[in-house]
This record gives sequence, C-alpha cells and structure tokens, in this order.
Amino acid sequence: MNSTQSLTISDELVQTYKSQGFVLIRQLLSEDILEPFIAAYQQEVVPSKQKLYRQNSNNYERNRITDAGYVAQSFFDILSYPHFPDFKATALDLLFNSTVLSAISGINGHRQHNVMQTALFDANTETPAHQDWWYADSVPSGHMIGAWIALEDIPEAAGRFYVVSGSHKVTLHKQKMRHSEWRKKLDAYVEENLDCLVAPALKKGDVLFFNAGIIHGALPTQDPQFSRKSLVGHYMPSHMTYGSIFGAKPWVRYQTHQDKHQYYIHKPPYSLKADLLTRFRAMVYDVPLVMQVVRKLQNKSMADY
Repeated sequence: MNSTQSLTISDELVQTYKSQGFVLIRQLLSEDILEPFIAAYQQEVVPSKQKLYRQNSNNYERNRITDAGYVAQSFFDILSYPHFPDFKATALDLLFNSTVLSAISGINGHRQHNVMQTALFDANTETPAHQDWWYADSVPSGHMIGAWIALEDIPEAAGRFYVVSGSHKVTLHKQKMRHSEWRKKLDAYVEENLDCLVAPALKKGDVLFFNAGIIHGALPTQDPQFSRKSLVGHYMPSHMTYGSIFGAKPWVRYQTHQDKHQYYIHKPPYSLKADLLTRFRAMVYDVPLVMQVVRKLQNKSMADY
C-alpha cells in the first residue's frame, strides 16, 4: 500500500483493538516509503560520534556498534536530533505519512493526532515489560496509540516485539508506588499470562498499533547476527492534553511540520546541562515522594530548559 491509496478500517478491526488492545495491519507501508528513512539513518546516524539520548538506558551515549554492524542502543526522541537533516526530514515524512494517520483515525475514531514520542531500534535492546501510560498518555487516559513499524523482515532469532493481549484493561499501578515495584508486578503478570503473549512475525512494512495501557516489550535475542530495525511513534488525539497516569502536562509546546502536523520534543540535544538534569532524574526516579514534587513543579519540557 502507498501513501495515496485510500484505507478503510473495518468495524471488526476496531473491535479487536478495543478488546485486545492492539491490531496488526500487514503491508501497510511500501518499500518506497520506508527506504528514504532507512537510507538517511545509515548515512547520517550510524557513523555519527554525537552523544544521543537513548531509549534503553535513559542516558546520552555515543553509538556502540555490535560485531554484526548494528547500533547496540535504541534511540529516543529522534525528532530532537539537530545534526541529521535528512534523517529528521524523512522521519517526519514517515511518522506523518497519510496512510499511517488514516489507520490511526480509523482505529480510535479521532480525526487528528500529534506525535508525542518516538523510538528507533537497530539491534534488539530487549525492552522489559511495561505499559506506556506510566510515562506518557493522553488526558483522559487510554487514548494514546503506538505504531510499531517494521523497517525490515524481523526473524524470530532477532528477538521479536510482543504484546500481552487484553492487558490494557489491567491496572497494576497506584499512586506513590515505586517504579521498581511496578515493574515487578508487570513481570509477574506476564509470567502468569503467557498464553496471552503475542509476538507476531513482522515483515517490512507491517505496522502493529497498540494502546498505551497494553503490556509490551521485546523477547530475548537468540542470534545477534540479526537486527530488528523498527520505528515506533506514539500518537495522541490533537484536542487532548498530554500527560501520564500521574497527571496532565498542559504546558507542552509543539513543533510544527508542513504547517498542519504537530509533534513534541522531550529531550534537548546533548549538553552538560542536559546530561546533569537527566542524571538527577534517574537518581530520584524510584523515589515516589521526590518524583511527586518534581512532577508538581515541572512546567516545561527538558528541551525548553
């Protein structure tokens, strides 16, 4: 399917998303849509010596290349990278591709969406089980939707993306709970519900859409000779307020793409100040009372500091 083709989302698909918390649309994006982004990544990002913010470590780090030639760490907030003009331009084109946006609107019934978070994977980082709404969601909750875009055929040995069907209806968190305690509850839930774990074989151009509340992660890598290149965008209905299970963030400021699309940048490019702020947040993240104060006092993104 290409960006000019019409897309119809069936009622059955909508009901599947509501009941299971995810839907998979095969071959949603054609190779000619994906290739410019993949090429820009290979040409600008992979050889870079810049410190970039990482999804798997929540730190600024330089690329570490595996023996197989893949970037070992995952990337977070890729639209904030200032040194890669073609990479950013092609990322925006892909994230705001009309077919992707049409699919999201068909699934959740909202006409327009902002991109709130992005992540990019080359090698598998074995992301642990989590629910996005702890970190990011709409207010009211449950309307943010993730789009996991397969940028290549992903073999089982690479470590597949998984979701736990129906887990978007499960509440495992509570106020003043430690992040580490919540993560233990998630792991226990997954172990107790392995029959609901779905890790589909994804081919290049397939897109798996998932609710912010569904438990998801990545299975272990079986063979590091394989990569699992994939792009994840998190979309929120444009008329809603951004936030998380801990409350709203009405102070969010958006960037604009093509005078009609909006996206949010969380993290600034690397600087000593940004690095220190990130390290401080990591130090206190598992201390609920301190984080409660931080969230209450915060009135702008780190990218605005």
